[in-house]
Amino acid sequence: MTALCCTQKLLTAMKVAPSAPPAPGTNLLGDWSLNLLHTRPKLVIAVSEHDHFGLVLEAASYATLPQRFADAVFAQLLAIGVPPIAARQECAAMQPLTITATTPKG
Repeated sequence: MTALCCTQKLLTAMKVAPSAPPAPGTNLLGDWSLNLLHTRPKLVIAVSEHDHFGLVLEAASYATLPQRFADAVFAQLLAIGVPPIAARQECAAMQPLTITATTPKG
């Protein structure tokens, strides 16, 4: 289980209420922080908690963002030379993805 910790800007655009943060997952990249960039087209920037691995993907359609995010992680892992079996294992360990809100670090 992996948390997609979304900014309020992104949660509002997605029209979803955040869930409570899940227990720590078993995936290597950890939870992710997501923010909405107001460019044309609108983009989402995502950064992994453990190693600050970053992704950028189109925001629309918001309804499919979690699945497209998982697909983008897989594609990017392959692009940087991660073996396909390891990339598949990481993406499987991320499931299910839970939409949560970002919280201030204190």
